[in-house]
Amino acid sequence: MSSRILVATPARRRRLTAGVTWATAVVVAAGLLQGVDSPARAEPSSGAPPVQQQDEPAPDRPAAPVPPREPNPVVQEALRTAPEVAWPAAGTVEVPVTPVASPACAAGRAAGTAPPNKVRVQTLDRAVSTKAKVDGPVTRIGRAAGETGAGTVRLALSYAGIADAYGGDFGARLRLVRLPECALTTPDAPTCAPEPVPAVNNAEADTLTATIDVGAGTALFAMVASEASAQGSFGATEFAPSSKWNVSPSSGAFNWSYPMRVPPVPGGLAPSVVLGYNSQATDGRTATTNNQGSWLGEGFSYEPGYVERRYNTCLDDGRDGMGDLCWAFDNAVLMLNGRSSTLVRTGDTWRFANDDGSKIERSDGPVDGAVNGDNDGEFWKVTTIDGTEHYFGLNRLYGWASGNAETNSVWTVPVFGDDVNEPCYNATLANAWCHQAWRWNLDYVKDRHGNVTSYFYERETNHYALRAQTSVNGTAYHRVAGSSGSTTASGTTPSTPARRRPGWPSPTPNGASRMAASPAHRASSTTPPRTPGRTCRGTATAPQAPTARSASRRPASGPVSGSARSPPRSVPPVVGRRSTRGT
Repeated sequence: MSSRILVATPARRRRLTAGVTWATAVVVAAGLLQGVDSPARAEPSSGAPPVQQQDEPAPDRPAAPVPPREPNPVVQEALRTAPEVAWPAAGTVEVPVTPVASPACAAGRAAGTAPPNKVRVQTLDRAVSTKAKVDGPVTRIGRAAGETGAGTVRLALSYAGIADAYGGDFGARLRLVRLPECALTTPDAPTCAPEPVPAVNNAEADTLTATIDVGAGTALFAMVASEASAQGSFGATEFAPSSKWNVSPSSGAFNWSYPMRVPPVPGGLAPSVVLGYNSQATDGRTATTNNQGSWLGEGFSYEPGYVERRYNTCLDDGRDGMGDLCWAFDNAVLMLNGRSSTLVRTGDTWRFANDDGSKIERSDGPVDGAVNGDNDGEFWKVTTIDGTEHYFGLNRLYGWASGNAETNSVWTVPVFGDDVNEPCYNATLANAWCHQAWRWNLDYVKDRHGNVTSYFYERETNHYALRAQTSVNGTAYHRVAGSSGSTTASGTTPSTPARRRPGWPSPTPNGASRMAASPAHRASSTTPPRTPGRTCRGTATAPQAPTARSASRRPASGPVSGSARSPPRSVPPVVGRRSTRGT
């Protein structure tokens, strides 16, 4: 047996290496070729359903037409320019009377009392309205020439040309009155006062429709503006419910305040002057309430504090034809330091509805009362838990002497006590009234160290026809006031170290009184009225109810800090319930 031993010489080793390298290259190339020719592998499934292959494309349908957008009627009716005013031209026209088919009309014609077939309507010149001190045209109505009939006719008078003459829904507030002949020459005479005529005001058609008597002679009729209409009222409203709400994140209210700088004083009892805003101040209002904003704007207020009493309207108290206020019940609400609350009477004392320990006292009568214009001198004192005393309605501050300034902090209005045990009650209704306070403003603050701050006010006085008696001059009442300043004195300093005097605009040049928006006075003032046709002198042509808005752009009261109360009203408040409870 033999064996062969192979010895790897260098030349042989090179040949073997070259063969192995070539074989490896062929295998790798074959692998690449195999990878190219092999079928593609599907990606791992994502779980989505496979795409459905449609045999036919979706039909081509036209897009649905888009209906045109309906115009916003509110935007279309919004006034962008001042409406044109066309006062009716003077002239005369004869209007045929259309008889109404009714048994009463037929009986009247048979008896010879039928109305005339034609009525003569004469519109007088605007200068006549100016001299008679009425807001609208003056018309003379009588039967036409040659007519002998006499009776009642239903007549419609148009005011389309002057519906927007003075603003404030002037046309909707127009009513019809009958004027004596002397009203054309001496309108302020008590015997020349206008007499209301029942009429229907159609604000959409701009017409006044009334039933009048037509016979021998003629009669004068005029259009005058009242304080209310179906579109709203200038009358007094209840205490704004928004002031009773809590300001919290859940309420959605936005609050903002801006403190004003005041001079520093010894003792640190400087008056706080803060402009406050609350976005919910206008909540609780409707188109039929008095919604006059403050001079600062909607939602802003500026008051130091007050106590307010609510009265009832005499109409709600069963007195038809009276636009006055009547006693309701003993009540009060208090606004102080940005907080408002109803006061609850317990015996001879009062407390906050959400009592915080403050002591509330009311003083009145010839001994304990103040000289402030209220019938029995009522004023209030609130002592907070830190010992600070707040006085409302003092008017003549402690140490007052003849010649010293009065604070004018009490606003009064005639109030009737038409039931037994009510203030100012009298068996004769004409004498059952007196001037009672409807707001007592904060006018004196004293801390535990004897430092005091005093607040002074400027009142705006208006007049109205008490008990709708237009045969006498109007009765005065306070409908608004503004802060005229405050002074602060230290208990250790005899002089007054700090004084603040805001500059409010006067309602008329030099503060003169006028009948706002009346043609007789409109040309004499460059200040636009806030209450068109409701600001009057004490004459027989005064309105027949207390109006509720300021005649100027001024604050309706003093400053307030952090208040959620709505912009102040400027009128005696009214409550809608009747009570015979006395004081």
